[in-house]
Amino acid sequence: MNRDDWEAVWTRAREGSHTLVRAERMPPPPTDLKLVVVDCGSTAAVLEEACRRVERLLGAGEQPQGGSPRGLRHGLLGELPERPAESRFVELGNRLAQWGAGHAALALESLEAADPPTLESLGDILAHPGWLRLPLVLICADPSAGKLKPLAAALQAEDPEALITPIPEPAAVPFHWQGLSPRVLRVLRAGAVVGTTFEATLVARLLEESPGWVLEALQEAVDLGAPLADRGEGRFSLTPEGVTALQARLLPSLATHWHQRLAKLLGGRGAEPPAAPAAPPASGAEPRGETSGPIPPPAGRFEEFYQSTGQAGPMKAPAAEKPAGPIEALGQQAGPAQAPAAPPQAGPAIRPAIPPAGSGDPAQAAAHLDAAGEVEDAARHYLEAVRELEARNDVRRGYYLTEQALELLEGLPPSRERALLAAQLWLERGRLQWQGTVAGAAFTLDEALESLEAARQLLPEGAAQVLGDLATVTAGVCYDRGDMASLERALEQLTEASRALLEQGEPMAAARLLNEQGAVWVRLGDPVRASHLLTRARELFGDRLLDSPDDLAAWLEMAETEHLLARLPLHVPPRPGREREALALGLEHARGAERTYRRLGRQREMA
Repeated sequence: MNRDDWEAVWTRAREGSHTLVRAERMPPPPTDLKLVVVDCGSTAAVLEEACRRVERLLGAGEQPQGGSPRGLRHGLLGELPERPAESRFVELGNRLAQWGAGHAALALESLEAADPPTLESLGDILAHPGWLRLPLVLICADPSAGKLKPLAAALQAEDPEALITPIPEPAAVPFHWQGLSPRVLRVLRAGAVVGTTFEATLVARLLEESPGWVLEALQEAVDLGAPLADRGEGRFSLTPEGVTALQARLLPSLATHWHQRLAKLLGGRGAEPPAAPAAPPASGAEPRGETSGPIPPPAGRFEEFYQSTGQAGPMKAPAAEKPAGPIEALGQQAGPAQAPAAPPQAGPAIRPAIPPAGSGDPAQAAAHLDAAGEVEDAARHYLEAVRELEARNDVRRGYYLTEQALELLEGLPPSRERALLAAQLWLERGRLQWQGTVAGAAFTLDEALESLEAARQLLPEGAAQVLGDLATVTAGVCYDRGDMASLERALEQLTEASRALLEQGEPMAAARLLNEQGAVWVRLGDPVRASHLLTRARELFGDRLLDSPDDLAAWLEMAETEHLLARLPLHVPPRPGREREALALGLEHARGAERTYRRLGRQREMA
């Protein structure tokens, strides 16, 4: 591609226009243009990597804070899902465009290496003219390739001059890789196993050599004319033909060994324990009127301030009698409603939100395990990757990886462990479809229910945690459908799961579902039943904390239950004349929740 062609690209970037360029590589940009470059061949999470680099440039270190609500109760707590990945990408891009004022752009190299979800997201963004003000420079070897056609069409529909096809470069002379020294050939073969683009530090860890030793070998390869490109920040690229040539004479056993090591390296970077929560404040920093002692028992119950109307708009709920079934069985295990001791001042954090950047890539680890023939372990790593993507509300990529993992399991003989893994993947598939209905993806609530039913059919006996999660997600989908039959199904699913969990000896897991049931009863307009369930959950978590005062997960459950009780009068108006008393009781519960959130270092929930 000649200089005039690239000058046309840079001119369009200064004008704020997106451009699709047919080229193998991009030359250095002009000095007046601040270019953020992401090589799609070096990462599957293209949009996420772009966001990370833009944030670093802007000096904003903020990371997503914890993903989508875990259940119905979190909707009552006022939590909103994490922004869709596409929205965050556009927001950061527009901030960079505003800062750059015509002198900033984002370049995506090797676009043909991007996965289908990334291309779909880019297509959706470009289909809304003016949404992304940061100009994109999209570089690919062949824009007419099948999976790139929709993206090219979306660009050219708005701007016929968006595609720049330069004069073809002369064909490169084939390079004779076998003429390299054994040391250099070893490094390049290891890089080729990593992929078309690889990090020198990762190759060094794979070969158990120093990064400097690897870089010197790569320098020797370039000196001898090898088609190797330095992408900056320690990343290097080979041509697809080079990767094929380097792998051609690689022993299959050595390739398998390297794939296994890469999976361990990529899947194990995030093994460091999470940071401990913040220590409790000094007594002088406590909110006025609070002490550092135990959570006091409530002065009353909300049942006194409500009459069960059984109305939720046009729907009618059953009468507000004392709940039966697993609720009563749970109650029999609970002692009197005593206040637990104060939470511990240190210990492991609860439910870390999202692994920090660079903490490992389970999706890449899964791909290497698949290449090594370890299919079941590959599916497990895909499941881990899917859960991380769910927390970031990256619905498209999460769904794509779920489909890949399920396809891997289809070729294996059945076993209990594989049935459990498949059930978990179908559960995450349904959760993603549920999230997608909110995030704008092309899913429906009926499709989500079909996936969740498939998970239920596959789930083996004794999988308590998965059973509770499945009931919670199913209830959430039914809740969003909103009709009476769906709300009744939500209650049925939660009640059955509570009973099964209790029979499996998991009273705390069963107790967690009480708060979910309470959310459904609020929707049905029955605050008496909701209050009873939330109060019973509070008692059960209190008993757990009397026995295990260091159980931070139980402390968080207790705080959320207090928070739900505090919000009850905000969702359902109390009886006329009892509003002040109901709000006073709500404030009592709010103070208890705040005190625990503060000691656990949960700043977001406390706010």
